Amino acid sequence: MATLRTQVSSPGARREIGQKVLAAAKVVDVKPVKARLSAFAKAHEAFVRAGDKVTAAEAVRDAAHAAVAAADVAQDAAIDALVLALVTAGAPRLSPLKGLSSYTSSDLKALATAKEAKELQRVVAAITKRGATTPALRRATKAAGEAAAAVLKAIASVVPREKLYQESLAARDALSQPWETTLAYLKRSARVAEDDGATGLFAALFERSAEAPKKKKPAKAAGPVG
Repeated sequence: MATLRTQVSSPGARREIGQKVLAAAKVVDVKPVKARLSAFAKAHEAFVRAGDKVTAAEAVRDAAHAAVAAADVAQDAAIDALVLALVTAGAPRLSPLKGLSSYTSSDLKALATAKEAKELQRVVAAITKRGATTPALRRATKAAGEAAAAVLKAIASVVPREKLYQESLAARDALSQPWETTLAYLKRSARVAEDDGATGLFAALFERSAEAPKKKKPAKAAGPVG
């Protein structure tokens, strides 16, 4: 019989081990360790609830990062459309952002997302100040400004979501030690109970049979020799 390894660092492993111990406790007489089992059950429940909050916060945080990525793609498309409108309106084909930015359009799109958005806002402001000469350029300028603003808004939304994720992570991790401690007390109490006559209690809670070896698939019969 293999003893469950109860000193683990993985939150997922803690959840799995706790579930196994508590499930085993439902089918065995646990009166000798009732108090310790109750303490562990409470610690495990708190740890699981905190873990669920981490999972939820992580999903929200990841969605916010995905929104930034999507907004950045739209921003790059807006830059391409703006460059095309500038060239159509008479800007040099090889350097359509000349006089508007120190970056070429390709260099502008290669900047870090927030820096790209702020530089694009400066380009939009410069075009607006000198006046867009065609309806197409006015539309492209407006769209570029909106795309840059959307990027910065998406980036700003990441901050509180990242903060919530980190806070939930810290809250869950703070419950790791109580989980470990109450389980260690339960384990020790089960051993003591064994010595006092509760035969099989420790094994029921903390031991499990090795997994049965998987059956080998029967070898395929050889086909007729031609």
